[in-house]
Amino acid sequence: MNRERAQERHQLPGKGGPLVFIWEEVNGWLIRTKLNRKQVDDEWENYTDAQRKFDSINNEWDLAVEFAPQEEPPNDFDDQYDAYLHPMDISPVCGPSELPPQSSSELHSRNAASPVLETPLPPANYEAVLAKVYDLPAPITLLRGLEPLDLVVYNRYGFVWRDLPYNPDTILKRPRSAPDWNSTRRTLCDVVSHWCATSLQDPLSDFVDCFVKDRDLPISFWDGCAENGRYILGTGQNSKNNLRLLSYEGKMLYLISDDSSAVNYHQKPAYEVLVEDPLTALECLRRKQLVNRREIVKHLITTGKAFMTRSRTSQLPYPQADIVKWNRPPGYRRPAWKPDMLDYKHYENHRNDFLLTPHARAAVKYGGIVWRLSVQSIDPDYVTAGPSSEVLATTRAKYFDHDDA
Repeated sequence: MNRERAQERHQLPGKGGPLVFIWEEVNGWLIRTKLNRKQVDDEWENYTDAQRKFDSINNEWDLAVEFAPQEEPPNDFDDQYDAYLHPMDISPVCGPSELPPQSSSELHSRNAASPVLETPLPPANYEAVLAKVYDLPAPITLLRGLEPLDLVVYNRYGFVWRDLPYNPDTILKRPRSAPDWNSTRRTLCDVVSHWCATSLQDPLSDFVDCFVKDRDLPISFWDGCAENGRYILGTGQNSKNNLRLLSYEGKMLYLISDDSSAVNYHQKPAYEVLVEDPLTALECLRRKQLVNRREIVKHLITTGKAFMTRSRTSQLPYPQADIVKWNRPPGYRRPAWKPDMLDYKHYENHRNDFLLTPHARAAVKYGGIVWRLSVQSIDPDYVTAGPSSEVLATTRAKYFDHDDA
């Protein structure tokens, strides 16, 4: 009864007040959705008193037009802007003249001596003008497009053959068995980018063929060979990053260490970056623009490559909580399930709620389909910032084998 008396005036619920739910029609069905506090401020005045129902038992408000469909909320002052905000008519008002009439010759001579400056009329449609003033909001994540194939085969696979005369008998020391150039491009999942160096087609086809058939790579093809002049792990390379092999839960991981002598090194995030894929680890050495941990993490996020981060226990925000709170995951359906619009809407709402948890940043770091489903719901800046202060209240720390981190 006390709750009902407190809500009789239909005042906007405060921060610690009742929960608010909105009922929306989707494909003929009414879907009940919980509003956050900002959404409550935006939606509350869009409903009349009769369209708001209070549940005193659960301390909840329900907002639905269907409660009183014949009523409409009072117009807000802002809603009346369109009634008077329109292009002003600046055409001169021609009233009756009190001067004596003039002859046409006098008018012609006066106009020739002092031409009248015409004031341009404002455009009838301001959409194009506003588009130049207000930029469109940038999406949460700007996913990187496909790179040119020549950059991919070097950065990802370490193909370093120069544009030189190619003799397969001397390089391969066996008969060629590589497919044609178009088949090689399909193997690399790139058939559209421009490839200008035709003399590199045969060497690259043989390089890919060695990878696919698990054959030894010629020394002159790959920078992973110690005898190659551009050996990626050699001391003479310009990369400031280096790799260290670690053991974690029975898996071997590569820790990517950046240059500790760089400027503002002490301002870098207090975590280290690890990857399991050796190709990804070597790629972080080949890309010269990945000069610090944030740039490395941003590259891995935008390309959907899996990675991990670790921090020393002395650098964690708070001590580990005794009780771990578990959030229910979004759930799943069997492969034969045919979802409708209601299923999709329910899944997206549940997924977004789940991704608001502190440890949901791990979904972006997971790579693959999990990365793709979560990258539009989580700001990548949250991931690059490192663990939050609430992370140990929702999960437990894991430790590396024979390591003090």
